[in-house]
Amino acid sequence: MKINSWQNLPQPRWSKKRLFGVCTRWLKFLVPFLLLISLCFFWHPKTTIQPLKRLSFETNGMLTETWFRNHISVPWTTDLLTLDLENLQEQLLKINQIETVRLCRGFPDTLEVYLQEYTPYAKLLVIKKGKKYVRLMAADGTIFSPIGYSKSMLKALPTLSALPTKWVKDNKLLGFKSIATLFDLLKHQAPDLYSAILQVSLRHFDPALEKKWWTVDIFIRSACCITFPLENQERALRKLSAILKGLSASQRKGLKRINVSLTHPTVEFKK
Repeated sequence: MKINSWQNLPQPRWSKKRLFGVCTRWLKFLVPFLLLISLCFFWHPKTTIQPLKRLSFETNGMLTETWFRNHISVPWTTDLLTLDLENLQEQLLKINQIETVRLCRGFPDTLEVYLQEYTPYAKLLVIKKGKKYVRLMAADGTIFSPIGYSKSMLKALPTLSALPTKWVKDNKLLGFKSIATLFDLLKHQAPDLYSAILQVSLRHFDPALEKKWWTVDIFIRSACCITFPLENQERALRKLSAILKGLSASQRKGLKRINVSLTHPTVEFKK
């Protein structure tokens, strides 16, 4: 009587040919796997270390690549992959002339910088500790210190006076967008008037009122003051053009004030 055991079970017969085939199939998977492991081991340290060497700099304004290199702390030669872009962005946004920042890694060794600067619409003089400083104002009312602007560029901008500081919140003048719109209108439809502006007084500018009551006083080189509304600006400009066309050359020289913010404009002459 035979005792059942694993020794009595029929044993598979492996021929040399069959064994060779099984080994070949395994090698087809094993060899690429081993090669992949080897490549990762030898290449990984070399491909991840990318020292920062170059700078690509673009802006729509006055800041330059030289300014960037002199004022922004960049850890040159550091690994591009570990470069702290957030820290660089924070440094740039502290410059209030810059509206937005976009930073990118340009492999293998380049930092790409794209800046959007505020476009100035007017200038104002600020006195601190007895010293005068020029500040610029963007279309949304943001006030910023000018960097890279020439004296001629600053001179060409309208000067704001009697700035109502109580309406400056978070370094921004509330309601200034309507004034910027007026400047655009004059620049394109009345360039002679725009270029003759000496200053724009905001003494009667009150953003707390309904917009129909918003006005500014524009002083031009002839010492005439034009009170202009910030609502229905094109209609007011047509009224002004009609008034000026109806005046003689001598009358224009004697103008003291024109108020086109009223339904029926008023004209005052010097005595």
